[in-house]
Amino acid sequence: NKEKWEEIDQQYHFNYIFFSHTDITPWADKFLKRISKDKNWQLVFLDDYVIIFIKNNQYNQSLISKFLIDKKDFYFSCRQEIDCYARMKRILNILNQPK
Repeated sequence: NKEKWEEIDQQYHFNYIFFSHTDITPWADKFLKRISKDKNWQLVFLDDYVIIFIKNNQYNQSLISKFLIDKKDFYFSCRQEIDCYARMKRILNILNQPK
């Protein structure tokens, strides 16, 4: 729920989101889809298990400029693991879906 997320963010002032993208629950899928499209959050890390977003604010600009991952420029090497390919395909599908 976008409104609930914003309410909690206002209360706790999150600065980063460290999330296991292997969570296949419906709420996790919805959260990732929404947060990946939110201009207030920038993708800075992604591996086989974890995705990290940091808040797009003045305080984080040096980190964003250094670590920003442009979703159009994804390249992965998955050590030939089928489950890794499936996870990467899932996360890329989520990140590349239109709003």
